[in-house]
Amino acid sequence: MLSAFFQGIIPGLILSAAIGPVFFMLVQTSIQRGFNLAMTMECGIILSDAFCIACAYFGLASVFQDPEYRTAIYFIGSLLLLVFGVVTFMSHKKVNFDVDEALKKGDKTKLFIKGFLFNLSNPSVIFFWMAFVGLSLPRFAGEPLNSWSYFAGTIITVFSIDVLKAWSAGRIKKYMTQKAMVNFNKIAGIGIAGFGIVVFVKEIILH
Repeated sequence: MLSAFFQGIIPGLILSAAIGPVFFMLVQTSIQRGFNLAMTMECGIILSDAFCIACAYFGLASVFQDPEYRTAIYFIGSLLLLVFGVVTFMSHKKVNFDVDEALKKGDKTKLFIKGFLFNLSNPSVIFFWMAFVGLSLPRFAGEPLNSWSYFAGTIITVFSIDVLKAWSAGRIKKYMTQKAMVNFNKIAGIGIAGFGIVVFVKEIILH
């Protein structure tokens, strides 16, 4: 179980490297409204991630027990990761970091709901978690405890790094140029697409 948890850290690190819409919203909220409100939003974001994992797990778990679907599962999962990586690589998202003192006070419930719904509104998030669960379950077939330990490792890693991002937002403000964001996206996109390619080669071509 502990081994599965540590294995889950790796995809968490890969996902955390992505500079997508949620990243910009979280960092902008931290700068404009403060760290505490940004964390309220982050809790909503993480809950939506957990919700996607649960939906994918309970909706697909029975399918993964059948070896007949194994090749299709890995093919679709690796393809989704490749597409997600390419989209991340090509992403050009601008963000306004102007501080607004009036926004430093806000309704925590609304921010929590906003984080939850905003994350779910991004199709790439849903596709990523579908691919993630799809590629993970065959590895831990018949071992639900290890599966959830693996997922927990990923979620906790993503949450921890998001907390660090929000906390350091004010300190790295002067470095958050559009050019820097494009470079970050390219690195993250290569990592995610590379992970998908490795899975395809290992589980489809070489299996």
